[in-house]
Amino acid sequence: MPVVDTFKAYGTVYSLAGVLDTADNGIDPDDCSASITIGRNGSITWTTNINGSGSYGNWITPAGTNPGDTHWVRWTSNTGTLSSGLTSGTWTQLNSDRSVTVVRTSIGSKTCKGTFDIATDSGGSNIVATKSDNDLTAIVGS
Repeated sequence: MPVVDTFKAYGTVYSLAGVLDTADNGIDPDDCSASITIGRNGSITWTTNINGSGSYGNWITPAGTNPGDTHWVRWTSNTGTLSSGLTSGTWTQLNSDRSVTVVRTSIGSKTCKGTFDIATDSGGSNIVATKSDNDLTAIVGS
């Protein structure tokens, strides 16, 4: 059964709580991109082409050394499509950093909203953290 935001098991705290929204705004001819990365080391970070990067904290506490090696992540797009990164609806082992990204290279905007799930098995039968309503937006203005 999915646990929303925070789950504690055997002294480990899993958390995808908080806002995981990332936006990048630029003026043509700039390209804009917005990414969220679930790290192998337990981190959650955001990166944009124009507005820099930062941290959302950790998805697991204590983070330790490469807890992703025994976890899987899934991104499910609810609206829009990703430009690159995880394949929507597919479980992927966190044995390396895993990102979702949108890119806009011309005037206009690109948005993808979706849900992250983290599980301790490759089939997702033991989901330990879920975060819905994640928003990636890249906007190029004139």
